[in-house]
Amino acid sequence: MVLLRNSFFGILILSLFSACSNKAHFIPNLSNFEKEKRIPFIFTKTTLKFVGNNQVLLSDNRLIDSHGKKVIQNPETSDLINDEVVFTKNKNFIAYVTENNSVTLFDTVQKQVIFSEKFPTVSTIDRRLPKPLFEKDSILYFTLDGKVAVYSIPNNQISRVISVNETEDYSNIIGYRLSENSLILLTHKKLLLISDNYDDNIIVDIRGAIFQDDNFYLITKNGEIRNYDYKLSLQKQIKFPFAYFIAFGKVKEKIYLIESQGYVIEIDSDLDKYRVIDSELDDENCFFTDQKFICDEKFFRLPLSI
Repeated sequence: MVLLRNSFFGILILSLFSACSNKAHFIPNLSNFEKEKRIPFIFTKTTLKFVGNNQVLLSDNRLIDSHGKKVIQNPETSDLINDEVVFTKNKNFIAYVTENNSVTLFDTVQKQVIFSEKFPTVSTIDRRLPKPLFEKDSILYFTLDGKVAVYSIPNNQISRVISVNETEDYSNIIGYRLSENSLILLTHKKLLLISDNYDDNIIVDIRGAIFQDDNFYLITKNGEIRNYDYKLSLQKQIKFPFAYFIAFGKVKEKIYLIESQGYVIEIDSDLDKYRVIDSELDDENCFFTDQKFICDEKFFRLPLSI
């Protein structure tokens, strides 16, 4: 499996679609609320079965990535390993993180585990845990307890451990960006930048991020969209009081966010102008791709033409 298995899912999961815990709710500014318009939904026979890190599993067992492309699932893996939370296959290697938080490397030729190291067990994780990343002669394992374990393939050992966040609940990494000179890591409470020249961090309650070539948008749990450069200098921000965003992404020069009350917010990339449309979504799972938002048994195309 590529995503959390169901038995584990019931214990170790954070719902990405739960409504904001605040008693107050987001109310659109009337001057930006286009209440006469309706989102042009297209209905399908499939629903969202499971949402993971940049992937969604549909009820017809298709696995779709954030670019809208079908992910080929390898049936060989389930016959070789059976306790993984996430895994990545590369040539004759399967790198995976187990349910008890061991980082493991399996050789499909030898048909045996050739490396495994245990990290502290956790009781809760966010389903957006990234899969292990093969990078040149190394593998980056994202552990369940908020670390990155860098494994050296030639030396068959962990060469470095980066600790990002060690809170009691949902401490695992939920997103990252790796470039030639830097690594950005996100948890619910922290964004960490590691570069050749310096390290830095941002401490804030985080929903997620939208990464671009020259800058990125950080989405917070209190309704902020912040634009930073890759030295973590804040360029601009906009706030929607009491908003809790359940899905978001960028298409061309527009940022799209679905708020927990069912509103769709479209913002210009410079964060100067925006509009709000009532989508009439009601506690539905939503997943962003480059072409559309998939929301349970329906979807709508992006960018919006209404």
